[in-house]
Amino acid sequence: MIENKKLALLRILDILKEESDINQPLKQEDIVQKLSDVYGIDIERKAVGRNISLLREAGYEIENTRRGCFLAER
Repeated sequence: MIENKKLALLRILDILKEESDINQPLKQEDIVQKLSDVYGIDIERKAVGRNISLLREAGYEIENTRRGCFLAER
C-alpha cells in the first residue's frame, strides 16, 4: 500500500509510539526504512528530522540521544 507523503508526520508518530522507548530508540534512518516498508512512503532522512521537530512543536515529548530518538510520554 502506497500512502501520500503528507501522512508521513502521522506515521512517524505512530512508529515512535509503537516501536521506540528509552531502551530502544530509533535512528532517523530506521524511521525512513519503516515508512518505506510498511506504508510505502519514501522521504529523505532530513524530512524525518523536520517532521520530528514539528511533533515537538505540537507538544510531543520526543527525546534525542546518540542512539536515536524515542517518544518519552505514553
